[in-house]
Amino acid sequence: MTTAPRTSDFYDRSLITAYLPANIVPFINGRMLFNKHLGFAEPVSRLRAGADAKFLKTEQRFLRALSQALGSGALRPQCALQFFRADSEGDTLNLYSAGNANPAASFAFPRITGSPACLADLAPQKSSGETADAALFVATAGTGYAAEAARLAGAGEYVASHLLNIAAITCAEALAEAAQQIAGSSAKSGFFDFGAVMAITAGPAETVGELPPPGPGARYSFGYPLCPDLSCQRTLFALLNPRDIGVTLTESFMMEPEASVSGLIFPAASPRGRKRSNA
Repeated sequence: MTTAPRTSDFYDRSLITAYLPANIVPFINGRMLFNKHLGFAEPVSRLRAGADAKFLKTEQRFLRALSQALGSGALRPQCALQFFRADSEGDTLNLYSAGNANPAASFAFPRITGSPACLADLAPQKSSGETADAALFVATAGTGYAAEAARLAGAGEYVASHLLNIAAITCAEALAEAAQQIAGSSAKSGFFDFGAVMAITAGPAETVGELPPPGPGARYSFGYPLCPDLSCQRTLFALLNPRDIGVTLTESFMMEPEASVSGLIFPAASPRGRKRSNA
């Protein structure tokens, strides 16, 4: 599966900063937001169908908090994304920068039960002479929300502080969903295509869906079963260098700020192998 011709800058690092609330809300996972973060026990679809008053009030309060945080700069959503050519050798995935015959990085992945059994299976074997596209990304809600949440808590505004922290985590997760859409559309068109997000988010952002629109391909984050070695974050960060969006690694390879998501995207992978990443 050799990739189609690409524009000269296709494999350059891209930095996405032009996010408005309407570019984020459609990518929010309502199940995670309401059932995990906000404590609702019923499915989102049932709550909405039943016009549950508490649910509807909480939804609008969350959306106002998100919009205000984006407007004030407490949330500064940004995403660094870069495509690489990819092939595999056994259970090892190789990533190549444009024009280079030697791998920029290699990741050894475990082989487990399931489909895919190994992430290296999502790229053609090196012996075939073919390559596929793969992308690395780091998305973040920014570095300012924690201080603002602490300020609100110190002023006794505990609900506002709690909502801001949830908005930050939710925002980062939504950016990862959007990154998958961008990567899939870009791999198909052969040029970096932010228009995929704009097309999905053209309407008003007045409600949160139960699930975001399914992205093409598959996305995986380090620390999960198919890529459990969290130290691989060090290699990802060396390639993407997301310090310019304020994201760094701790000694235990966790990201700071906490409301950040990183991972691998295989835009042409079979949907049956899809695994949604989490912050």
